[in-house]
Amino acid sequence: MNILFCDDDPEQRELFLRRLENLGHTIVVADGGREAWCHLRSRVFDVVITDWWMPGMDGLELSRRIRRRGDGYTYVIIHTARTSQLGIGAAMRAGADDFIPKPISSGDLADRLIAAERVCTVYRGLREREQELLRLNRMIERQARTDVLTGISNRTQLAEDFAVLGSSADRYQTPYAIVMCDVDAFKAYNDHYGHILGDRALRRVAQTIAGEVRASDSLYRYGGEEFLAVLAEQDELSARRVAERIVAAVAALGEEHRISPYGVVTVSAGVAAHVIGTDPWDTVASADSALFAAKDGGRNQVCGFSRGGLGEKLA
Repeated sequence: MNILFCDDDPEQRELFLRRLENLGHTIVVADGGREAWCHLRSRVFDVVITDWWMPGMDGLELSRRIRRRGDGYTYVIIHTARTSQLGIGAAMRAGADDFIPKPISSGDLADRLIAAERVCTVYRGLREREQELLRLNRMIERQARTDVLTGISNRTQLAEDFAVLGSSADRYQTPYAIVMCDVDAFKAYNDHYGHILGDRALRRVAQTIAGEVRASDSLYRYGGEEFLAVLAEQDELSARRVAERIVAAVAALGEEHRISPYGVVTVSAGVAAHVIGTDPWDTVASADSALFAAKDGGRNQVCGFSRGGLGEKLA
């Protein structure tokens, strides 16, 4: 174990240094509480053995500081001639785990350190399990917000992001736009090619859309074959350009779709820019209206949302 021994008596330091090294431990010595505290702030020790009475900072104050840190567990042993019940109680209340009476034999010291090592081993095991649980919880949280099929964010993540976006966009006057994309004639594709190829097509479409938006934008699987992109700091015109690139890129995949008049998998897109004072879901509704107009107008195209509530086809 890594052990810090603290005593203002040089003879005691030399004695314990030899004994602890003979027991196979790694030892650092300090001539008082202040020096010990400096060591503790720069490295991790399994055990601290400290004298009680020392000038500047005594062993009880050092114990209290160790316990207040809260960044791991250090087993504290008070080395003292005060072996009365009152003295032992004061040491325990200050944060000590054990005490070693002066003088102590090498055998007694070894026995105390066996108990200390047992506690340290249990603590390390608990810490490792705690870290593993935290890792698993983070993974579960991430999976709960990720679409299993496509690997992009899902509706749960969208709802959480919108809760933040709704308050920040108006407060900071930050523009954004929403692009809604829908795979054209996807039910017919599934019926003709089967769900395995349908899933593959959705993954390819998702990857293609992701490749056309920036890292600062957000992409979600909105529904079965619907995708929603939030374009940060984009007005309607720039968002339309992004949507046009998405539509062209998906068609360029050349994914066969014999049921479609275009012969390949395509998407339609609706675009709407956020209006100050409205909710993000209002912008989604506007983009969805524009998407409907794009589908109704022949598919494989982009429509923007007009203030009159209808989608207008882009030139």
